[in-house]
Amino acid sequence: MQMPKRMELMNGYEFVKYQAERDSANAANNYFTEGRTLEDYKNIAGTDLQDEMFKTSSFQNHFISLSGGNLTVPVMQYRGRFLTRTAL
Repeated sequence: MQMPKRMELMNGYEFVKYQAERDSANAANNYFTEGRTLEDYKNIAGTDLQDEMFKTSSFQNHFISLSGGNLTVPVMQYRGRFLTRTAL
């Protein structure tokens, strides 16, 4: 599978700087708490969500079906599907 074209995204520092320029009161309440400053965000490692979204992951799909009954117990049926994925 070919990787889709990647978009250029902001890093954490650029995002917080943008938020501060856009709405300084909101940025102060969300990003500049506990003595943090804009410069502190230069040293915080971010997560590349494009890498996370498009990386290969394991995938399991299970289907189970149970049924039963006899003369004294009415027929009962249960069906279920279980899906497991290890990445986002």
